[in-house]
Amino acid sequence: MRGWVGLLVASTLVFAGACESEDPAACVPETDLAFCARLGFACGEATGFDDCEASRTVVCGMCAAGESCVANACVASMDGGALDAGDGGDAGAGDGGDVEDAGAPDAGSCLASNGWPVSTLPAGYEGSGYALGDDFPPFEDMIDQSGASDVFLGQFHGAMVVLAAHAIWSVPSVLMDETAQVRLDALNEELSDVVTVQISVLVDDDTPGATAEGGFAMRSDAFLWAADASASFPVLAGPSAYQLSVDAEVGSLPTVWLLDPMLEVRRVFLGYPGDEPLRQAVRDAWSAFREANPGWTSTFCEE
Repeated sequence: MRGWVGLLVASTLVFAGACESEDPAACVPETDLAFCARLGFACGEATGFDDCEASRTVVCGMCAAGESCVANACVASMDGGALDAGDGGDAGAGDGGDVEDAGAPDAGSCLASNGWPVSTLPAGYEGSGYALGDDFPPFEDMIDQSGASDVFLGQFHGAMVVLAAHAIWSVPSVLMDETAQVRLDALNEELSDVVTVQISVLVDDDTPGATAEGGFAMRSDAFLWAADASASFPVLAGPSAYQLSVDAEVGSLPTVWLLDPMLEVRRVFLGYPGDEPLRQAVRDAWSAFREANPGWTSTFCEE
């Protein structure tokens, strides 16, 4: 994943020296144009932290005729029309970040409007904790690599879930996700009666300008991480991703939870266990779940 490292170094060079004074009050914020350019947003409404560490929401422009704004990038439009400046895949600002919006299906599809499966999580599910045997608490309002800002754990209820808390500077995290898509594809071919998904949560971005506790990974971080991993699985970032590390008291990176289709914690790994041990853990957890729930059938969306 050398491309990621190079981009991270380049980003560090851009951030360094943005505010020469150590006094936050003396920091002169970058222009909206510079803000959009630094985060790689070409269009639409975008939310992020500027070079003075202040949260800002700006409109990064409109697309030309014949283009649409998708995930803050201008792409050729199927109908030849352009979307308004506020349309399409912003990073942290959207039409809804609550659970109901995350589960709202597109017409004729089992996918929600954010592109991930419609939630099948039972009403009233709250979760109990992050340890072995607990029901994993249902995070919500996370930002994915495409800019959706309402990704919800309940959207992956019904699948075997490998949930990994990563930091973009963690070498073991990078190594784990280098092989993640190949691992998922192999498991889904082998375990034909259940879907296995991975959710990579970027809980920390320890770059210049971050707070003492660490900084939020942004949508641009998730986009680059997903691109480097050739990931079709969700890569999540934002304040809610950082909050997961606080609530779960994450001390090792990665921390990997293996959740069964009812989101019960079946295994916890402090660090990347390696490719084959992780595959075997999924097999064992699925076998134990199936034995305990012989009448269970998957309703997970496989579009």
